[in-house]
Amino acid sequence: MIDLPPIETTTNVVTYEMIERAARLTETPILGLYLILKVEGGTVGECNATNDCGPFQVNRQHYNDLEKYGLSRSLIINNAYGNTLAAAIIFRQKLNVCGAYTNYDWFDKLACYHSFTPKFRLKYRTKLIKKAEKLLPPKTINRFLANGG
Repeated sequence: MIDLPPIETTTNVVTYEMIERAARLTETPILGLYLILKVEGGTVGECNATNDCGPFQVNRQHYNDLEKYGLSRSLIINNAYGNTLAAAIIFRQKLNVCGAYTNYDWFDKLACYHSFTPKFRLKYRTKLIKKAEKLLPPKTINRFLANGG
């Protein structure tokens, strides 16, 4: 289990420092968490019709599990750092499964955040790659496509 520090401040904006801290606590890739944020594009305090909430669009199906880490429903929905931590925990759990697949490249593994179902995972993978292409040189993208990271 991950021992989370208390969430002291209420904030509506996800910062790089939040992503870095959450990634370090959950041992997930910072870049991966950042790309997920860019694909999800949610807003603090808002949930969509499919019950995805906050900047990382954390689905309500995860709330009961996240409570054992001290993340309440309110923190997940209404606090940028709470939502970031929730996403990082879910990301770690998904990577624990997908990380073992040797036929998955780095983007396949990241896309497990969204779904294990191949058709949904592959669609999400494409979105992640498009976001990465805006940030990274082609050589780096190709390295991530060639292997697990």
